[in-house]
Amino acid sequence: MLGTDQPRFAVAATVVCIVLGNILVFNIITISDRATPPLWQALAAGLALSLFLMPFFFISVERILVVMSPWEGLATMTAAFLAPVIMQRLAAEGITNPFLMSAPIGLILVTFLVTRWIVKGRADDAGK
Repeated sequence: MLGTDQPRFAVAATVVCIVLGNILVFNIITISDRATPPLWQALAAGLALSLFLMPFFFISVERILVVMSPWEGLATMTAAFLAPVIMQRLAAEGITNPFLMSAPIGLILVTFLVTRWIVKGRADDAGK
């Protein structure tokens, strides 16, 4: 489903998806005005959400592999998933500065460029 046969990449994509699901759930809990649930319930909700989102996340990573390497695609899609969460958090805190609201787009670009630099550096080292 991920478009690659690298076991490390599949494990990394799974772990990233689980972490992203938990980040989203904890963001929702923090912003909500309801009572905070116990930690085990929050973690279970994060795991359930990540299992629901996993096929969609994997398909989006697979689709981006046409134009970049698997690791670049994973990093870029992770940053793209975090951008709305960051914008939601900024809005909940009352921060409406247009520069700060555009910062998540910069996060996506910087993540892509840094990952590309790391992947290219490792490819150059492997070629020597």
